[in-house]
Amino acid sequence: DPQYDPDKRETLVFYPFQKSREYFKNFAKDQLDFLCEGLGVEKFDVSKVELKMTNHVDGGFFKTHSDNSKSTFHSGRAITWLYYFSSEPAKYTGGDLYLFDSNHDESSYAPNFFTKVKAIPNRLVAFPSSFYHCVSPMKSVSTKFGDGRFAISSHISKTAHAGYE
Repeated sequence: DPQYDPDKRETLVFYPFQKSREYFKNFAKDQLDFLCEGLGVEKFDVSKVELKMTNHVDGGFFKTHSDNSKSTFHSGRAITWLYYFSSEPAKYTGGDLYLFDSNHDESSYAPNFFTKVKAIPNRLVAFPSSFYHCVSPMKSVSTKFGDGRFAISSHISKTAHAGYE
């Protein structure tokens, strides 16, 4: 849902990026078994792979949210992954990903129990889409667009089966 809400998110988002788009789409499909096994997600049929490029610039953030409020046993987004890149050396601090200890059955999370993932260029991080997560505020020494914290962000969605929504 690409709606903009400055109280929830301050991020530049570009959905129709073309450079390397097919590479990332194929990567997601080719690595599905590996991702499912590593994340403890039951293997599934892919209904779609969503891709977008994001750029967090000075002051950018994304408040705590889940990409799918249902457990990974249901249809919809099942796996979220991010691939970070930026100029080197990075000209920012912050922009870290926080993954919270999440209770999928109750659509809740424990705000004091989390894993902090630094947004290091050339790092890929993946997690079940039902996990709550956020991006900490960015602080940049530059106002140049190219000096932001970039990521390719993806959601791999599960096909609906009988008995599921």
